[in-house]
Amino acid sequence: MPLINKNISVIMPAHNEGDRIYENLIKTHKVLKRTFISHEIILVSDGSKDNTKKNIENFIKKNKDIKIMLINQENKGRSLSREIGAKNAKYLNLLFIDSRCEAEKDTLRIIKLKNYKTIIGSPLSRTESKLERFNQLIR
Repeated sequence: MPLINKNISVIMPAHNEGDRIYENLIKTHKVLKRTFISHEIILVSDGSKDNTKKNIENFIKKNKDIKIMLINQENKGRSLSREIGAKNAKYLNLLFIDSRCEAEKDTLRIIKLKNYKTIIGSPLSRTESKLERFNQLIR
């Protein structure tokens, strides 16, 4: 997939996602790096009581070349976490994904083709694919 001549801010609220956040960040960055010329990832640790914050900080330390911001806050819920992330976003194009979601290359291709400004992803149910979920959200 060719690079998209756009910048994007990815906003990812996380609440007690320590067991999966690190791997998710690796996968998300890999897809973004192949798709967008410039991107940033904004993580909002929403009152996590587990090792979410520690794992995000470890990811940041090991990946200094990635534009990534960590915002720590008391638990305010996913909606307010997204809002706080959006207020701190550097770019106009926003991709909101839950920390349990991954930015899939097909989703980013759809963003390019449709020229969407904002996309929101949510956790999957056991019966739907990742692309089915995003297709429902962007119609």
